[in-house]
Amino acid sequence: MNPDRIIALRSTLTVFRDCDRCLKVFGAEHTQSSVLREAFNAASAAEAGVCTPRVLGVTELDGMPTIVSEFVKGKTLAAIASEQGSVHGCLERFAREHALVNSFAAPMLRSEKDAAAEGILRSGLPQGQIAVLLAQNAAFPEGDRLLHGTPEMSNIIIDNGGGAHVVGWSRAVKGCPAADVARGYILARRIYGTAAAEEYMELRCRAGDQFHIHFRFSAAGHTLYQVIAILSGPKISIYGIHHRLLLLV
Repeated sequence: MNPDRIIALRSTLTVFRDCDRCLKVFGAEHTQSSVLREAFNAASAAEAGVCTPRVLGVTELDGMPTIVSEFVKGKTLAAIASEQGSVHGCLERFAREHALVNSFAAPMLRSEKDAAAEGILRSGLPQGQIAVLLAQNAAFPEGDRLLHGTPEMSNIIIDNGGGAHVVGWSRAVKGCPAADVARGYILARRIYGTAAAEEYMELRCRAGDQFHIHFRFSAAGHTLYQVIAILSGPKISIYGIHHRLLLLV
């Protein structure tokens, strides 16, 4: 490994460039099955039609599981926003690319509802609350659309020609795009604050309305936000979201 070529360094993984390849090296915390699933998710997204770096293989580097993919020269939308000193100029591109991801079908991926149910069962919440959340989750609409799972600007690379490449497929599932919109809102609020999250929400609504899809207000929306918030980590109040969830129908 050449430290000068490190692209990203986190507590549980390292991403670095090796000529025209990108190597994502996972730490011991990651199981082999989770690494293989991420590679499968990325390959499935590419086959669905998403512009994403092609997976070249899964191997080991110094005994650590490693996903090898094509290297894309460019900057993430998050890096561009940081350089500009404002996130607002990048939110429209982010919302547009996110809507495009959600427009593709991904029948081979596991269900978002199944993944959410697993997360609820592992949440450590009281059994009564778990039962309520499982019932609410079961009532959510089914779907076969591609959901990224962690829709945020650090997972979109803009190449030198202006093209967008989506990365970071570890939590990708299939389901109703409303779940991915909810995650996008929560992540934007956590990283950039409420104003940016609200702007993302409005832009994402418009980006997904190209065929006059109606975004309806629904009581079920509140519960989806609760489930997504729990599965996303620290709790975020759903009542600051103007009592709404956008259900794509």
